[in-house]
Amino acid sequence: NNYMMLKIESGGGKDFFLGFNRDVGANSDVVAGRDRVTIHRSESGDGKSYSHSFLKGTLGQGGQSTISSWRGTGVDLKIRVVKVRTNVSPGYADIEVTFGQALTPKPTPR
Repeated sequence: NNYMMLKIESGGGKDFFLGFNRDVGANSDVVAGRDRVTIHRSESGDGKSYSHSFLKGTLGQGGQSTISSWRGTGVDLKIRVVKVRTNVSPGYADIEVTFGQALTPKPTPR
């Protein structure tokens, strides 16, 4: 199994964590958020010790969530699920996290 968790530092101890809740193995009995990206927020501890965390939401392919004025900057932090692949082993999710304006890819020459 390949596990991945992305920690997004809030600068104040209440950090965000992104994960892919793959509907296999230990997660096969989970009702909410199957094969979706989960967004959790910890209550304290800076992610270095035990802390209560809360599910803030789940995102499927193409889903997006915005955290307004990230760290008080006035600039939004955006989380977008680009792709979810469950027909491969291991299943995975491609996630894009952008702060401010996302980069526009250069056009492909024809």
